[in-house]
Amino acid sequence: MQPPDPPTDMYLEPVDWDGHPIDFYSNITFKCKNGMKFAHDFDLESLQATCLPGNEWIAPVWMKCVPSKPNVNVMVNIVNDIVSHLTFSQALSSSTYIF
Repeated sequence: MQPPDPPTDMYLEPVDWDGHPIDFYSNITFKCKNGMKFAHDFDLESLQATCLPGNEWIAPVWMKCVPSKPNVNVMVNIVNDIVSHLTFSQALSSSTYIF
């Protein structure tokens, strides 16, 4: 039997499946793709799905993975967008500065 497919926008992949049918009551481990971590818990390592008879699975609640390191280009774009909406006087009088 083939393991369940998590939604593509979760960025998960099976790490211990060789493409062959899986024995009943065996587990398949899903981890975040390279360079990503679970959004709600960066310490979580993996999720498990268990194969059952009858073409069924005990599948985990799929959790989304996000980049584990900030993307500098995305952050620069956010800062530029904020700054572009400020007038010169707002920027000078602001008590919050983004560096």
